[in-house]
Amino acid sequence: MMPPSDHSDVDKENRRLWSEFSALGLEEVRRQIAGGYWREAKTKQANAWINHYISSRSEESADAVIEEARAANELARSANELASAANAVARDANATAREAADAAKNNNKIAIAALAAAIISIMISILGIFFRHGGH
Repeated sequence: MMPPSDHSDVDKENRRLWSEFSALGLEEVRRQIAGGYWREAKTKQANAWINHYISSRSEESADAVIEEARAANELARSANELASAANAVARDANATAREAADAAKNNNKIAIAALAAAIISIMISILGIFFRHGGH
C-alpha cells in the first residue's frame, strides 16, 4: 500500500513511511499514534495510511461480499432447479396414484358386480333346489 507517486524526495519519504506502517500493521500504528510517539508530520502520514488501509480493506470486503452473494445466488438457482425436478417427480407420482385409485375403483365395481352375480347364482340355485324338491 503506497501513497500516490510523483517521484519527489517527499514522495520517497512518504513511501518509506507507508512501508514502515505496513510492516507495523494497523493496530501497532494506532498504538504509536495514541501514545504520541511520532511527530506531527509522521502522525499525519500514519493517519492517511490508516484511512487508505481501511478503505482498501472495505473495497476488498465489498468484493468478497459480492462474490459470496454470487455464490449464494448460484446455490439458490441450483436449489430451484432441484425443487423443480422434485415437483415434476411429485406430479408424476400423483398422476400414477390417481390412476391406481381409478383402477382400484374399477376393480371394486367389478368385484361388486361379481358378488352380485354370485348372490344371484346362489339364489337361482336355491330356487332350483326348492322347486325341484317342492314340486313333488
